[in-house]
Amino acid sequence: MRAGIASLADGTYRFEDALDGDGQGNRDLPVVAEVTIAGDSITVDFEDTAPQTKGPVNAVFAVTASATYYAIRCVTDPDIPPNHGCYRPIEIDAPNRTIVNPELPAAVVGGNLETSQRVTDVVLGALAEADPERVVAGCQGTMNNVTFGGIDRRGSRGEASAGESVNGEPANGELAEEDGESDGNGEERGSPYAFYETQGGGFGGRAGRDGMDGIHVHMSNTMNTPVEVLETAYPLRVRRYEFRKDSGGAGEFRGGLGLRRDIGVREGTATFSLLADRRRHAPYGLAGGSEGTPGDAYLLDEALSTSSTANAAPDADDTGEQLPGKAVRELEPGTVVSVRTPGAGGYGDPADRDLEAIARDLELGKISVEAARTVYDLSEDVIDETSTDADSGNTAPE
Repeated sequence: MRAGIASLADGTYRFEDALDGDGQGNRDLPVVAEVTIAGDSITVDFEDTAPQTKGPVNAVFAVTASATYYAIRCVTDPDIPPNHGCYRPIEIDAPNRTIVNPELPAAVVGGNLETSQRVTDVVLGALAEADPERVVAGCQGTMNNVTFGGIDRRGSRGEASAGESVNGEPANGELAEEDGESDGNGEERGSPYAFYETQGGGFGGRAGRDGMDGIHVHMSNTMNTPVEVLETAYPLRVRRYEFRKDSGGAGEFRGGLGLRRDIGVREGTATFSLLADRRRHAPYGLAGGSEGTPGDAYLLDEALSTSSTANAAPDADDTGEQLPGKAVRELEPGTVVSVRTPGAGGYGDPADRDLEAIARDLELGKISVEAARTVYDLSEDVIDETSTDADSGNTAPE
């Protein structure tokens, strides 16, 4: 670790970003890192970071330290064994009663999920000033935590009952219980369920390579929930799942695309909660690259979610209720939650992007013809060559 730190230019580097808010009315919470490199040691100071706040986005010091160590290891040598000796050259100053080192009775569940991402972003942003070729542009910067809960009235999973098949679905196409039927004690029949997942998004562009599309980045290490598993285990249905065209920031090396994932409530009411960020503050670009597209979320009905968008602009059916990044809603059957995750920042001047890379993005549906014209100044001749597939809609994740 000391050798890796010593390979960086000495100096003090500062980077500032922000959380959108805490879900309790406190908005634009700054997270600031001042990184000082001196020989083979490094100090990270969060002095100007926001005070601890009412909402659950306060990160305990252990979370702040973990995110800081992670960012420094990424820039020095990710293969360094993570142990006490590895972290000895790193000093972290996180003032008490801030969102990166709160005190009781601060709410902290979102600190591990969302604030940890912003700590990573600002430490990497500061280190980019020391050596931009070692650092990726801003990634999606949120875990997009989605939770559904309610009563599953499809019958006991794996056990057949009257009128029900062995996989838990009613054989006659009807519900195992009638809507509103109770057990005689005022409780709805069925099995309680809770579904929780985080959503992937864009990975930042970096020197020599485009960002990856639709993956979990930095502090998020969970995997995609397969559609078949989700729909078998829960009374939910995935209506759409695709990349968000044009969501990656432009650059010599494009930022990765965000995702769109629409999940509908099939039967019964459900409580839905969302804990996400990067709605007001987009993932940053590096070395002249553009910002990624911020995230978003909507409540739609089934008709809107499943309507054809082959010739429509990305996210064109945003006519439902727009959700804030931190929200709880009670959902009726047929309601669809449409989560749009952020794209990542681009790296390098978009004017320097290889024309073959732009044409490939057009052919794969990752960028629109309009973006090719206005952002990359692509010639009409190249656009004509790729026009067959360029506007064929958003592409499905692999």
